[in-house]
Formats: sequence, C-alpha cells, structure tokens
Amino acid sequence: MINLVIVGCGGFAIEVVQYVKDNNNKIGFDELIIKGFLDIDDDNFVKYRLPGVFLGHERDYIPDRDDHFVIANGNINIRNEIIDTLTLKEVKFINLIHHTARISDYACIGKGNIICPFSIVGPRSMIGDHNLINYHCAVAHDADIGSYNVFSPNVQITGFVKIGDSNFFGTSVTVIPSVAIGSHNVIQAGTVLFDNVEKARLVFASTQNRIGRNMLYNLK
Repeated sequence: MINLVIVGCGGFAIEVVQYVKDNNNKIGFDELIIKGFLDIDDDNFVKYRLPGVFLGHERDYIPDRDDHFVIANGNINIRNEIIDTLTLKEVKFINLIHHTARISDYACIGKGNIICPFSIVGPRSMIGDHNLINYHCAVAHDADIGSYNVFSPNVQITGFVKIGDSNFFGTSVTVIPSVAIGSHNVIQAGTVLFDNVEKARLVFASTQNRIGRNMLYNLK
C-alpha cells in the first residue's frame, strides 16, 4: 500500500480520485490509500466532497517518510510552483497511470506524470517529469517530450516529434511527424502544427489566413 497525498482540490482532483479508485480495483496495481489533500484553502475540498482529510497548504505541510505525491492541477504556472515547493522538501512523486492507458514496454517515463484514461504512449518515446497527459491523447513512437507540459484531451503527438518544457496544448491539437516545439508555448485548441515552434509563442489556427499557416504571437 502507498499513502497518496493529492495536491489540489478542484475539478481535476476529483478525476484523480476516480483514477485511483479505478486502479485499486485492478489486479496488479499497488493499492493507493488517499491520505488527504493540499490546497490554499478548503473551499473546493468541501465543494467537491473529496474523500479523506484536508491537510492544509503545501508550503506548511510536513511530509511523512511514506508519503507519495501527485499534482492534481492543470494550470502550468501553479503546477510548477507546487512542484518547486515540494521538491525542496525532497518528497516522493509517483506516476499515476490509469489502467486503460497503453504504455509501450519500450517507452521511458520519468516521475510525477499523470497519464489519463485511454491514452497511448508508443515505443521508443521519452517522457520527462511532471507531465499531465489527459484522456484520449497519443504519443507516438520516437517522440521526445520534456517536463512540466500539459496536454488537454485528444492531443495527438506523432512520431519523432520533439517537445521542450512547460508547454500547454489545447484540446485536439495535432503535431505532425518530426516537428520540434520549444518551451513555454501555448498551442490553442484544434491547431495542427506543421512547422517548428521556438519558445514563448501563442499559436492558433486562423480561418482567415489564406495561405493555411498557423498564426504565432510572442508571449510576454
């Protein structure tokens, strides 16, 4: 059995609770015992009627030796702040992978990742730390993904794609083979990426762009 502390009490936290329950009902998965929740206050803990105990703010929480942590927050900036705070406390982060996800035996995955239901990670793909891969996403063979990225539902990462850190991908983004994406980009929902993206860009598909290119803006 593994004691699990869930950081965040919002809508995604209740999804994480469901993933834990789903996996606990499957043979071959280590049983996760939800010890409690951390957040700035208990408003959402009460709103979502989360099971267990509200443990306070992550800055004030003193981890026990057998605590394991998962970040149930989809906001990149907030996620990164939480990760930085807990890393200084030398806590243990787990990978929470739903039992319906299909992970190749030849994939390499770091720590602190969440891989949601019905997602696929292909062979020879590399995934760093603390990525959130939402449901029905696909990471194809030989893809190289950094850390701290958030992939909304139905994102399709094809073969040989290279992605940096702290990028946000909106729902149903598709990245065609061998495209390279830097760090700190925001890719809006429904965009198909045909070209490389450097860093700190807002990218979206424009129906008014007659040459069929995506529109890019610098993020300040």
